[in-house]
Amino acid sequence: MFDLQRSQIQALSATVLAAAASLLAVYVEPYIQSASSAEKALYALFSIPALYGCFLLSERALRRFYYRRVLGAWYYVTISNSQFKDENFARMRFHFNKDGMLCYEVTLYPDADAMVAAVNSRGRAYSTALNYDPDKKAVHVLYNVKLNSGSFRRYGRLRLELQELDTLQGDWSSVVDKGTGPEVSSGVMFAARPKEFFDKYALWSQEESGRNE
Repeated sequence: MFDLQRSQIQALSATVLAAAASLLAVYVEPYIQSASSAEKALYALFSIPALYGCFLLSERALRRFYYRRVLGAWYYVTISNSQFKDENFARMRFHFNKDGMLCYEVTLYPDADAMVAAVNSRGRAYSTALNYDPDKKAVHVLYNVKLNSGSFRRYGRLRLELQELDTLQGDWSSVVDKGTGPEVSSGVMFAARPKEFFDKYALWSQEESGRNE
């Protein structure tokens, strides 16, 4: 799906490039006809990188527009389905890597205060595969976890939906491989932009409590 979305963006960027080349030809052609050989060579020398730059800028702008609702920083909390119902807080960021692929990076914290202050990190998580469908407002992530303590392999799946109030809500499952067989845990997740996280989290918690009564 992501490859399809990326190819669509590149196709639109190519259309912008073609339009820019056509406009350049229309407005510059009269001057080129009467130009000297040296001037024509300079035109060719500068027009190629200019058009390529136009393609890159249009691709970047289209990509940011396409993924605008999920890009950037988020706070999130995960709540396990175990009997303890423990909360885990983290900072999450969606961004593009150097190849233009959408990525997910997370820094894990022991509590909400540590998350806000960005201190005492427990570890990090990063996407190994990610898909965002803006039509369905759905994010699917496969991820690996690297904790600061412990050497067991941890990985999992995250499925989120973008809500009307610009929050992400969904469920997660995680696997810990201790060498004696995988241990699976799962739960729910809530995410919001940092400035709005605690107000929206309080509202979401109330709604969840009402549903579970």
